[in-house]
Amino acid sequence: MQANHLKSECNKEGFRFSTYEFIAGHIWRCLCNARELKDDEETTISIPLDCHSRSIPRLPDVKAVSGYIVSEPLNYAVSLIHKTFMSSGNNGYLRSAIDFLELNPSVRTIIKGKGCNFRLSTWVRLSMYEADFGWGKPVYMGPGVNRFVGRGFLLSNPPGSDGGFLTIIPLESECQMNLFKTYFYDI
Repeated sequence: MQANHLKSECNKEGFRFSTYEFIAGHIWRCLCNARELKDDEETTISIPLDCHSRSIPRLPDVKAVSGYIVSEPLNYAVSLIHKTFMSSGNNGYLRSAIDFLELNPSVRTIIKGKGCNFRLSTWVRLSMYEADFGWGKPVYMGPGVNRFVGRGFLLSNPPGSDGGFLTIIPLESECQMNLFKTYFYDI
C-alpha cells in the first residue's frame, strides 16, 4: 500500500509517528500545494480531540510556513503534528482550555476563518458501522454535508472495502481539488 510505504519513509529517522499523524501531515502538505500558497505564507492545522480519552479537549494549533511544509520531506509536517500531540497532554493545558470555553461559550471563537487554515477531525475510531437501527448495519456513515472550506474529516472505509480511509476535504474550487488529488495520490 502506498501510504504504508510513505509512513515507513517518515519513520526511518527513528521517530514513531502514528497513522493519524502521518495522514494529517500528508493532507496538510497536499493542501499547501493545492492552494498554491506562497512560501512565506503561514498555514495552520487544528486537530480536535476527545478530552475523555486523552484529557485534552483540543490540541493547540500547529503553525508553520507553507514553503517548509511543501519543500521539506513529509516527515517535517508529520513531526510538527507529533510534537504538538506529545507536548499538550498536561492538566494545565486542559484547565486553560476549559477556562477559555467557559469564558467563550460560542464555538465560533475557536473556529478560524478562510485562508490557509485547516481542521482535520478523525472519526476513524468511532464504531459507526456497528449501529443497527432495525434494518441492518449502515453501508456508509459520515458527515451529511461538509461545505466548509478548511474543515476535513478522516473516516474508516465501510466493512468489506480495502481497509483504507476516506478523506473528506472541501476546497474552494474544482481546480484546487484536482491539484489536491494529484498531490495526494502522487506518493
